[in-house]
Amino acid sequence: MCGLPSLVCSTITNQQIAGDPQSQTLFSTEQGRFNVGASFKIPLTSVFSRKRNIKNAKAEAEKARYNRITAEVDLEGMIISQYNAVIKSHRMYYISSSILDSYKVQSIRAEKDFENGVINVAEYTRLQQMLNDAALKLESQRAEFIVAVGNLENTVGFKLNI
Repeated sequence: MCGLPSLVCSTITNQQIAGDPQSQTLFSTEQGRFNVGASFKIPLTSVFSRKRNIKNAKAEAEKARYNRITAEVDLEGMIISQYNAVIKSHRMYYISSSILDSYKVQSIRAEKDFENGVINVAEYTRLQQMLNDAALKLESQRAEFIVAVGNLENTVGFKLNI
């Protein structure tokens, strides 16, 4: 009735139950013998899902490789596009500069012709307006060139000596 084997129950006395200090060692020793046991915890899900976890890890590594390759191709495309924008804006800047130089020479000639009475005020004004438009176009092309070079420098990560 005490929950222990009959031999142990018979040795437990009222003194032990009452807390007699001399009999406590016997009681705790007897009780300790019956409390020892073994417990095994085997994580079965870990054992069975190991293969699946390895497969998932390999798939993630392959996905990361693919993402890296895709990012490199995208970056190469962006650099090529920006490089072409730099070349285009440089050529347009060069052409605009040549056009402005031509209009400057024409303006000098028009000024002399106007002073000599060869051309009227309307023609002289029209030629001056063409010179001003060419100057505005040159500045616009210059700004586009600077922006294109800046974009390319930001993408490649270093300053270009242009």
